[in-house]
Amino acid sequence: MSSELDYELNNNENFFYKKKEKEKEKEKEKEKEKYYSIHSPITGRLRSILVKKGDRVKGNQIVGVLECMKTFVEVRTPEYMEEGEVVWTKECCYEKPCVVQQNEELVRVRIKEED
Repeated sequence: MSSELDYELNNNENFFYKKKEKEKEKEKEKEKEKYYSIHSPITGRLRSILVKKGDRVKGNQIVGVLECMKTFVEVRTPEYMEEGEVVWTKECCYEKPCVVQQNEELVRVRIKEED
């Protein structure tokens, strides 16, 4: 909104070009990133998430624990996954265990691809 006003008042075209260049740079950075979503393998109670936002995780690492019919199930990252940073976790289990459905997202990990 303010950029449109600046253009109308000062006819400042340079501002738009700089803004577009910055947006293109941000898009290129996002293209270099990929995300892995770790999902619940079964329906059950989510007992704990063992990672938090900002933690580094690697392949075949335990990130959570589910309980179903008195059996505990470990939730792991895929074996082939490269090292990455946790950017999101399901938060309901921090207060008390919560029920999650099969294939419900529990953890999201960002992987930066190297040039």
